[in-house]
Amino acid sequence: MRPDWSLDELSSLLETNHFISAHLTTIHHELIRSGVSLKKLCVIAKEQNDDLCTDFVQQMCQYSADELGFLDEFSKDERTLIQQHGHSKKGRCTSVCGVFVHGY
Repeated sequence: MRPDWSLDELSSLLETNHFISAHLTTIHHELIRSGVSLKKLCVIAKEQNDDLCTDFVQQMCQYSADELGFLDEFSKDERTLIQQHGHSKKGRCTSVCGVFVHGY
């Protein structure tokens, strides 16, 4: 199960794959009963590279806090409408990978 599937999508999957028609409330209650809860999605950039991040942190360690200045840069998700919430087992974080486009 993908964490960003909505109840409508799960209902559609039940109908097309298993020929079961279930109300959205029923699907929601069954998810809760099976230990799955609704959470805020954490979007992780697909472009993220742990090796490059480690190299950057090592480079920045040579500077003191007084020597650093910050400029805010913004980025946005490639999709205009992104799911804000998703489902996952209780006690686990919910995250999806997204493509971020830098702009100004």
